[in-house]
Amino acid sequence: MKKAILIVCLFVLGATTQAQIISSSSKKVTTTKTKRVTSSNKFIRVGFASMSVSGDDVNAYLKSETYNGEVKNKLGYNFTFGFRNPINIDINMFNPYWSMEFGLGSRGLKFEDKAEDEYFSYSQDVSVIAYNLQISPITIGTDFILTNEIRLDVHFGLYLSLDFAGKAKAETKEEDKYYDDSWKDDDDFSFSEGKDWLKDSDHKYIPYDIGTNLGFGIWYNNFNFDITLQNGFVDIIKSQDRHGDYEGLNVHTSTILFRVGYSF
Repeated sequence: MKKAILIVCLFVLGATTQAQIISSSSKKVTTTKTKRVTSSNKFIRVGFASMSVSGDDVNAYLKSETYNGEVKNKLGYNFTFGFRNPINIDINMFNPYWSMEFGLGSRGLKFEDKAEDEYFSYSQDVSVIAYNLQISPITIGTDFILTNEIRLDVHFGLYLSLDFAGKAKAETKEEDKYYDDSWKDDDDFSFSEGKDWLKDSDHKYIPYDIGTNLGFGIWYNNFNFDITLQNGFVDIIKSQDRHGDYEGLNVHTSTILFRVGYSF
């Protein structure tokens, strides 16, 4: 999905540039003046988030000779309020801008942890979600003006987030094949309980994140549909070594936002 987003962004950029070259080199083509966004405007976006994690230590933790874990996406939400200001560069068909955004969001994941041999089987389904405040202090983008009503939008920026609440659920099943016995256990954690549990297991949860937003969308007059990929830089979990020092695990936020918006 990440590669698909990058390919679409590059395709839109290339196709638009090629169209400019063709139109400027042909004397018979007549151009129509398109409407540019020349003043500041505000916008809101709301939608759902497909949340997961990425990093080398994800598979290192979930995959071994005994364990066969799998990370899955979990649904969350995202609400954003922002404003955008035009960058006064007169380029045909391009409408560059910079923007700031403030919002509420979420990050998390689901994973299945499994282990089995001829005498024993074990499985655990874990679901985690954290709710956070988000700010994007700077985003640079451009509209590709297709008609007076339709614009393609490509944008890139930074975000900062701080988790303030959340919950986790773990469902564990175990089976003793030799004695033909099985049992099940369910655990629910609040945000603070989950952090305490991790601390007791020599791990530490990092409730803040810094990362990038890369997205593209389409505007029809004041209405917008947008897809944005969020990639975090901060290790979500730190592990304590035998000396008592915490070292970050290579596990980062990886979220795709699907949102509809309106500018005013």
